[in-house]
Amino acid sequence: MKKLILIACIFCALNSNAQNGFFLQPEFGAGIGNTTAKFQSNIWVIRTDQPKPVTAYDFRLGAGFNFGHWAIASGIGYERSGFKRHYIDGDFVTIDNNLTEYFYHIMVPVTLSYRIRLCDHFYIAPAAGACVSYNTYVDETIVSKPGGTSVYKYTGTMFENNFNRFSLWGIVKAELGYKLNRQLTVTAGPEMQYMVTSANKNPNQNNYTVMLNAGVKWFLKAKTTMPSKASVL
Repeated sequence: MKKLILIACIFCALNSNAQNGFFLQPEFGAGIGNTTAKFQSNIWVIRTDQPKPVTAYDFRLGAGFNFGHWAIASGIGYERSGFKRHYIDGDFVTIDNNLTEYFYHIMVPVTLSYRIRLCDHFYIAPAAGACVSYNTYVDETIVSKPGGTSVYKYTGTMFENNFNRFSLWGIVKAELGYKLNRQLTVTAGPEMQYMVTSANKNPNQNNYTVMLNAGVKWFLKAKTTMPSKASVL
C-alpha cells in the first residue's frame, strides 16, 4: 500500500507544474535551406554542380491546446526557402553562372507534441506534423561571367508556368521550454521541414529547411494541474 501511495505522489509531482489550456505562440526562426533536386548537364549546360544551402528564415504565429503531456498546435507563418548552384553554359561562348533561388511561402502547419519534464521549470517536447504552403513567388539571381547579373521575379502566370502554387511538407522538431510563470513559457529548439511534393513543374524538386526557432508561449487563463487529496490517499 505504501508503494502505491509513493507512486501516486511521484506521478502527481511530475504533473504538478503542467500548464493546460489554450495558448498563443509567436516564433521566429533562422537556419539553412536547400533542395534534393539533382541537376544534369545537357546540350546547353556542359557542367553543373549540385545545389548548396542558402539562408532560410520564418516568422510564425501559432495557437494550440495543451492537455497534460500532449499539445496540438497550428498557426500561420511566412517562410523563405531556397538553394544556390553553379553551372557552365557552353554554346558559342563559355559562360560561368552562379544561380540563387529563393522561394517565399505562406505556411499553415499542424503538429502534435509530447512534453517530457526535465526539472521544475524545464521541459523538452518532441513533435511531428505536416504543413500546407501557399507558394507566393520566387526570386532568382544569376551572376554570369561574362554577362553580369540578371534578376528575375516569378509571379502570376510566369510563376504558375514554372512552379507549383501549393506544397505539402513534413515537420519534425524538438521544443525546449522554460516556464517563467503560470502563463508564460520561453521556447527554443531545432525544426526540420521537408517538402513532400515538388516545388516546380520539372524537374522534381523537394526543398527543405533546418532552422533554430525561438518564441514565447502565452497560456490564456492557464490552469496548473495540482495533486489532489484523492490521488494520494
